[in-house]
Amino acid sequence: MTLLITGAAGFLGRALTRAVLAAEPGARVVGLGPYPPGAPLEDGVSYELGSASDADRVAEVIRAHGVDAVAHLARAEREVEIGALMLSHLGNALGVLLGASRAGGVHRALFLGSAAEYGLARESELPLAETHPLRPASPYGHAKVAETTLALLAPERLGVPVCVARVFNPVGPGQDTNFVCGVLVTQFGAMRRAGAPSPLRLGPLAPLRDFVDVRDVAEALRLLLLRGQPGECYNVGSGKGTRVREIISLLEEITGIRPPIESWQPDSAPDAAEHSVAAVDKLHAATSFVPRVPLRDSLRAMLETAGRAGSLP
Repeated sequence: MTLLITGAAGFLGRALTRAVLAAEPGARVVGLGPYPPGAPLEDGVSYELGSASDADRVAEVIRAHGVDAVAHLARAEREVEIGALMLSHLGNALGVLLGASRAGGVHRALFLGSAAEYGLARESELPLAETHPLRPASPYGHAKVAETTLALLAPERLGVPVCVARVFNPVGPGQDTNFVCGVLVTQFGAMRRAGAPSPLRLGPLAPLRDFVDVRDVAEALRLLLLRGQPGECYNVGSGKGTRVREIISLLEEITGIRPPIESWQPDSAPDAAEHSVAAVDKLHAATSFVPRVPLRDSLRAMLETAGRAGSLP
């Protein structure tokens, strides 16, 4: 397999690169992206400059490297105006799809979806299956719905065999502080270095989220590239709900630090809180995938990385 990854220098792109190269002798990975100075790059990858939205450049790279598989993981910024967000997501998706269609030779393709497409549900609705209504509650969620809807039309309309991986809450070393585990690990790491607890500043602690190690996500994406059915969407998660207060407890056990919680929004009744947990039966049926890395191990690895870097996990 020769795999083109858009967003190859990103959190999931690097993890997928490592998973493919480790599991498939003879596989080659080609990255396409802007790659500013200092971007984290993996060894053994051919990096090409370019934008996912440029269909001609995508086609050129596919032809030049003999690419037969594509994973579109390039991420647009979340916190921008909805119009710009839609243009970015749809522009990138169209560029990759049209480029793959024009180049030919792409036998499998994977697009990255998000749990944000479902929106947030009541606990009684969990777990969320792929047939659950899409009720995005954020501009990012709406943009991802538009992108994945377009991708799922590609097998019939463009002849590109795309399936979608709707990923829930990936965690692991390299995650930034836009996500709750990244925020908490950064704060606990700072307390560990200071040798003293300091107040945690958090939002609600009751909502259930589906946290899954980035290494497990990468393995699921690799398997979907091999076995996913074109035109189908698959949830990628652990299938288990974890509350933020449980993450705090795990970090307290790992570090021996028990900080006070200074400010947080009051928890509502459990079934009135907003939740997001994946049903993973369809993924397992297609790939036999089972997540293997416990959340405790993910958090421990993040703390170790934070300790070496002295800042971010």
